[in-house]
Amino acid sequence: MKNVILTANLAKSARIELHLSQGKVAGDLDISRTYLSQFENGRYLFDDGGLTRLREYYEEAGYEFPDQTFQEALEPIGLTESNEIPRSPQVTNIQVIDGFVIPGEMDREEAEALLAEYAENTRRIQRACSCSVKPGVLFGIDEGDQERKEKAVLLLMSRNYTLIERLHGHDTIAACCKSEKATHGDYLSDLFAKALEIDDEAA
Repeated sequence: MKNVILTANLAKSARIELHLSQGKVAGDLDISRTYLSQFENGRYLFDDGGLTRLREYYEEAGYEFPDQTFQEALEPIGLTESNEIPRSPQVTNIQVIDGFVIPGEMDREEAEALLAEYAENTRRIQRACSCSVKPGVLFGIDEGDQERKEKAVLLLMSRNYTLIERLHGHDTIAACCKSEKATHGDYLSDLFAKALEIDDEAA
């Protein structure tokens, strides 16, 4: 089995050559047809497991992927003329920043800002996890202090998850203070914003 990085255009080429519809592929793999369509158009990224399943599905169906260098995996790969499907100028495939694979159409400055926040949150999480437990007044531990720090760390971990989702091109919860909260998402947005404001002692 070849070591192939499944790009949007490679996946589309494989599906077309095998005469498979997006609905057929999505149904067989139990994935969203919308996500498959967005992936083929460079607007969505599956995780590593999803890419592996999709690649193996096409290989088991009889498609042989061409030899591929790493550089080729990072560049747009056009469809053959026989497919009679013009490549959209919007499809810019993928880009790699600091080891993260993100949609090619994402603004680089936005991606770098998200990655910078991710790195800072990770630093704060690691620092908090290495801190000694604060003792209680008489015995045991200061449970109030411990719960506050644990909540801060869990919120930062959750925040990092949403950053990864945004880097993959998915809509997710923002971190912003909300005076009026109508949904659970509003509450989480407010909690994320407050978690980012806590001092280094807490996180």
